[in-house]
Amino acid sequence: MMNASSVRSKTTEQGRAAVVIAIVLLAALILAGVALLFWKDKAGSSDFLRTAARMAPESTQLFFVVEGTQLDFAESAQKEALSALGQSESFKEAKKKLQDTLGLRLDEDILALIKPNASLALAPRAGQSSIIDDVALAPRDAPPFRLFLLLALKDDRKADKVMETIQGKAKTPYTTEIHAGATLHVPETPGKGPAWAIDRSLLIIGLSGEDLKAALDGVNKNARSLADNPSYARAVKTLKRREAMIAYADLQGIVKSERLRKIQQKEVRDLMGALRTAVAGAAIEGGDLVSEFKLKIDSEAAGVLGADILKPEYGIDMKSVEFVPADTEMFLAVNAKMVWQMTYDIMGRFPQGRMMREFPAAQLQQKGIDFQSDVMDALAGDLALSVPDYSKVVAMQFGGMGEKKNPRQSIDAMQQMRMSVILPFAEKAKLDALLAKPFLQPLAQVFIVEDHAGVKIHNMVGQFAYAVQNDALLLGINKADEGIREIVDAVSRKEVMKTHSGFAKTGSLLGDSRPVFLSYMDMEKVYGAAAREIESKDPGTARLLLLLSKMGCAWQAWTIRADGLHGVGLQTDMKL
Repeated sequence: MMNASSVRSKTTEQGRAAVVIAIVLLAALILAGVALLFWKDKAGSSDFLRTAARMAPESTQLFFVVEGTQLDFAESAQKEALSALGQSESFKEAKKKLQDTLGLRLDEDILALIKPNASLALAPRAGQSSIIDDVALAPRDAPPFRLFLLLALKDDRKADKVMETIQGKAKTPYTTEIHAGATLHVPETPGKGPAWAIDRSLLIIGLSGEDLKAALDGVNKNARSLADNPSYARAVKTLKRREAMIAYADLQGIVKSERLRKIQQKEVRDLMGALRTAVAGAAIEGGDLVSEFKLKIDSEAAGVLGADILKPEYGIDMKSVEFVPADTEMFLAVNAKMVWQMTYDIMGRFPQGRMMREFPAAQLQQKGIDFQSDVMDALAGDLALSVPDYSKVVAMQFGGMGEKKNPRQSIDAMQQMRMSVILPFAEKAKLDALLAKPFLQPLAQVFIVEDHAGVKIHNMVGQFAYAVQNDALLLGINKADEGIREIVDAVSRKEVMKTHSGFAKTGSLLGDSRPVFLSYMDMEKVYGAAAREIESKDPGTARLLLLLSKMGCAWQAWTIRADGLHGVGLQTDMKL
């Protein structure tokens, strides 16, 4: 007879084995997602997107599917990515644990068996309204939600052998049964390992045998699936681009959790309850990778907070792109007036917030500055942040990965990062009037003034500087005078971000709407420079970064409409 100690030992061992299996399978999904940008499958496109929606149950609340075979990138890049992963210090430990624990090789035994097509879906368990309901409410030994993971396979037989190996190492008894012509592998004890099956050249993984049966019944049209869900169908139909990727969230279902009912403020409950769906898609268009995102909110149900947020007039013409140098590695711009007005309005809905929101204005009033008329009304709208050497931060972040690396490196890099802040004003006279306020004059005396191309740069030991160019206030941090000189020269040469072809394309993707947020990153410069920075320390990760550098330039823009938040993404100038 087994004593209590041995029972606990065996249970712990089984639990660890189950965790190992889950980590391995999820790692395969994540790494497949990393590799899909560089992957090409000779078989061409398939109906994987439609099949994945058929295998997810109708009650699915989170759904993500990517069909990398649509991206049609070079097959040589696939081999390079797998080879680089093998050399990367960041993945060596994971590969070693996989081989020591299960006797499997990550690249040859797992990644080599799957195509860059994957799907993940989460749905509430029986009797549960939301996937975020407290786990404590679930019956003992029951999963907190239902999970559906699909991986497209290159070789069903080899994949079956790999899964048999993983299952055998789990030391958890499995049973098999046939359902809809597929062999289901199910752990005898719920939650002690994943259930899995191979069908239609797909590896189907769930948390229980019922998950597998639901997936098979859905694809065989013997049960309703996500593809039959009207909410999903309406949301996806609004996407113009969905051939390569679809992401969907049933926000209305998710926020029906017990946690929402515990929110005390009615205004917050109304806003959360007005959330309907979030959907995203991506496709290749004319050599560019184009994506779009839509967060739908019922404006009538959103209450007073919704009225404060859903204001299409917040969209503006981003004037800061007339100052950001075209060769900067990264920049972002946001409608600062929108952020302030939205914060001010929302704080005014709550007693404590009303007390706090007046404090900044009161402090400035003592200095002779009317915050609303002298500052906010004087601004053009946007505030931009330009980081000319963002690659150094990325290099530090990747170089700080691993057991022997110091995470402090990336923190130090952030503190030393060169940044320039651009704050356009509606007109130069308003900017001059603000800077001429009496209390600012003593502060100006601590700066060293230099003239550069007709622009006076006020510099404080290189740590901070400011200047006025045309109708914009320029601020610099770390080698501050250098950053401002770069902006002045770029404007003089008319080599600014507004002249970038990607800027015009991104604007056209928004249609008639104007952005409230805009960002850009030169991936060729950022990841290329980062790769060179860490090449001697970690050649494998450096090779991966070089592959990412071939993704060209990344643009993103967001706008607010009456029915919610809309976003677009553009990957252009790719060299894959």
